[in-house]
Amino acid sequence: MSESHYRDQQVKLGKSFGAVADHYGRARPSYPIDCIDPATVKGKKVVEIAAGTGALTKRLSSLDPALLIPTDLSVQMLQDLQRSKLKVEPFDMVATKAEDLSFPDGMFDTIFAAQAAHWFDIDRSTREFSRILGSQGKLVLIWNIRDGSVPWVSDFDRVVDSYQNRIVIARIVEEITGTKRFSSFSRTKTPFVHRLDPELARSLIMSFSPVSTLDSVDRERVVEAALGILMDNLDSEGKISIPYVANVYTSTVL
Repeated sequence: MSESHYRDQQVKLGKSFGAVADHYGRARPSYPIDCIDPATVKGKKVVEIAAGTGALTKRLSSLDPALLIPTDLSVQMLQDLQRSKLKVEPFDMVATKAEDLSFPDGMFDTIFAAQAAHWFDIDRSTREFSRILGSQGKLVLIWNIRDGSVPWVSDFDRVVDSYQNRIVIARIVEEITGTKRFSSFSRTKTPFVHRLDPELARSLIMSFSPVSTLDSVDRERVVEAALGILMDNLDSEGKISIPYVANVYTSTVL
C-alpha cells in the first residue's frame, strides 16, 4: 500500500468515530491509573488531544490538574464526554483537530493523546504540539493493545483487524522523534484486564473503525465472527476478560 493511500485510509477511518460514539463510550477499555505519571498532571496545565468519550479524561481529572482541556474532532464524542461525571471539571471542551490547535503559544505543561496518534499528520500535529507546550513540556502518548500472546485474543485480532493495516507504534514514535521537535521517548507497559458483560461485546466490536466502516453485509459477517470468539471464551463468572497492555510513551519538547 502506498503512503498516500495509507493516509487516505487513515483519514476515512479517523472520521468514523462520531457515528459509533455510544458504542465507544460504553464498551472500550479505560486506562489503568497506574500507567499515568502523576507528575505530568498534578498542578499542571493539561490538554488532551482526541479525548473521545473521555476514558482517559476521567483518569486525568482525578489527578488534580490545574487546568484540563479535552479536545476532539468529533462533536458527537465531546457531547458524550459532557455527560460524564469528572472529579475536576474541564475548563472547556474544544472541537478541533490535532493539526490545527487554537491555543496560545506555551499555554500547556503536558499534552496527552490516547489511542489517537496514529490518526495524526505527524509533521503538522507535532508542529502545533511544540508550539503550545511551555519549556520542558511533556508529550504523552498512550495505546491500549490487546495481548496477542493469548491464542484466542490473536484470533480475535485477526478478524477485527483484517480490513486495516496494524498500527505500527514504533514507526509513529520514530516519526515524531525525527521531526527534531521532541526528545527520544521513554516507554512503560502496564498489563490489565478489560472485563465485559456479553451484551457489551457487540458494542466493543462495533466501536472499531475498520468494522464500523464496512458495508452492512461485511460488517455483520465480521461482527458475528468476532463475537463468536469472545463468547467461546467467557470466564468463570460468565464475563469476557480481555487481556491488554497499556503502552505509555513520554517525551519532552525540544
